[in-house]
Amino acid sequence: MDEELSQIVETTDAKSWDMPVLDGTSEAEDLGFDLSRFPGWSAEQVQKYLDSGWTEDQLAEWYQQQVKENTA
Repeated sequence: MDEELSQIVETTDAKSWDMPVLDGTSEAEDLGFDLSRFPGWSAEQVQKYLDSGWTEDQLAEWYQQQVKENTA
């Protein structure tokens, strides 16, 4: 039994346990904007607004207004 436990511990120690990214972004991905400013929106949704002429700051301000209006 001790030999089995030793193998499990060795296998577990050999694995890399990276912390997950919780803000919806990928570390390897440079979107050109901060997706964490738009919780619940995908990168594609934000990019569509930016492509239509919004700045990131304008969009973030409008997003926050919408959140406030819809939670009041």
